Amino acid sequence: CEVGEAAGGGVCMSKPNAVQPTPAVADETLGAKSAENEALIAGAAKGEAVFVAFEDFKRYGVIPRRGHKKGFKHRLTGQMNATLCRPKSSFDAMRTLFVFVSHRWLSPGGADGHPDDAEGSKHRLVVEAIEKLLKVKHMKAEKWEVALWFDFGCVDQDLENPAAELDELHEIITQVDVVLTPVHDPGHADWEYPDDGWGDQYSEYRAAAFQEYWGRAWCVLEAMSGACMPVEGGAARAEAFEDGAIKNAILAGRRNHIVYGTKESVARMAPRFFPPLLYSNLERFHPVSLKLTSEKDRATIVRIAEGLQGHIKPLEVGYEGATNGDGEAHGWGKETYDTGNVYEGEHRNGVRHGRGTYRFADGDVYEGEWKDGNMHGRGTNRFASGAVYEGEFKDGKTHGRGTFRFASGEVYEGEWKDDKRHGRGTFR
Repeated sequence: CEVGEAAGGGVCMSKPNAVQPTPAVADETLGAKSAENEALIAGAAKGEAVFVAFEDFKRYGVIPRRGHKKGFKHRLTGQMNATLCRPKSSFDAMRTLFVFVSHRWLSPGGADGHPDDAEGSKHRLVVEAIEKLLKVKHMKAEKWEVALWFDFGCVDQDLENPAAELDELHEIITQVDVVLTPVHDPGHADWEYPDDGWGDQYSEYRAAAFQEYWGRAWCVLEAMSGACMPVEGGAARAEAFEDGAIKNAILAGRRNHIVYGTKESVARMAPRFFPPLLYSNLERFHPVSLKLTSEKDRATIVRIAEGLQGHIKPLEVGYEGATNGDGEAHGWGKETYDTGNVYEGEHRNGVRHGRGTYRFADGDVYEGEWKDGNMHGRGTNRFASGAVYEGEFKDGKTHGRGTFRFASGEVYEGEWKDDKRHGRGTFR
C-alpha cells in the first residue's frame, strides 16, 4: 500500500542485532541434545514436520546441518552435524509461529554444498528477519516464539538423495504459517523500489538473487505450495493470530510470503510481507521445466506440482451486492479485484463511497471513510509490518491530523500532508 511506504510504515527504527557467524563447537551438551531430538523424531507421528526453535538457530551461530555421519566436519564452516530440529508437537502451537524458509543455496556443491557463504550472510539475514517479526504482536499470546523449517537443518543431508525426503513437501507446507525468503543481495544499491508504489511485488523486487529464485524448480515449487496448500487447522489456527496479514491469509486458505534481503537490512526496514501468489502468478511461475541442481529430482517435482493443481483456484473477480437502476454498485457490497485486493462496504454510482474496509493482498487493511473511490475522512490503516496509522485522509492520502504507531513501538502524533509528516507533531 503506497500510504504505508510514504509514511514509513515499514521502517524499523531499532538497530538490527546481527549474530557473528562462529561455527559451533561440538561438545557433550550438543551431542546429548542431538540424540534427544533424534529420539523425539523417531517417536513422532507419520508425516509430522520437524522444526528448529529460533533461539537454538540463533545461538548455534551458523545454519545447522542435520546428518547421521559421525565425525563429519563441513569444509566451508568447520561445523559438525547437529540435530537441532524436533517434532512440531514438541512446540506450544498457540504461542509459536511456524516458518518455512524457502531459499537458494549460496554455496551449492552436492555433499559439500552449504546454503550459506563463509561469512554467514544468510544466517544473519534470517536472525534479523525473525527478531524484527518478534517485535510485532502477530500472535495473541503475550509471549510467543518462532520455529523454523529449512532443508539443511531438517532433512538428513547424509542420505544418498536428501531431496527424496521431500516427496511429501505439501505435508510439510500445510504445517507452517508463513514462508520466509532471505535474499543475500550484494548489489542492493544498484536497484530501487518502485517510485509509484508496488504493482507486482514478485517481479518488481529486483534483487538478482530473488529473480534467480524464480528460475529454480525447488524454490518455485515451495512458493507454489505455500500459496496453494491450506494451513492445517484453518480458521481455528487463524485464531492464534492478531488481526492482520497472517490471520487474513490463513482464513483465505493461503499464507504470506515474507521477503527480507540485504536492502531491507541496510535500510533497517521490517521484513516485507508479499501477498500470497495469485492464480496469474502461478501460471507464470511453473516449476516443472525450471532449473535443478540434480536432474534426478525432476520426477518428484512433476509429481508434487501435479498434485497441487487441485488446490490452485482462479480468483473470483467481481462484485456482489446492491446496485442502482443502471446496474452499478450502489449501497452495501463486496468487490474482489484481479490483484487479490477486496473491498467490502458502501458504494455510490459504481465507486467506493461511505464507510468500508479495503483488504490489500499483501495484508494491509484500511477501515474508514471513502469519497469518490478514495480514502477520504477518518480512517485506520493497519499495515502488514505491524504499523498502524489512525487519523485523517484526503484523496487517498494521509492528510490532516493523525497518529502513526511504528512496528518498533515508537509513535508520531501530528500533522500530515500528501502522505508525509508535515507541520507540527511529536515523536515519543
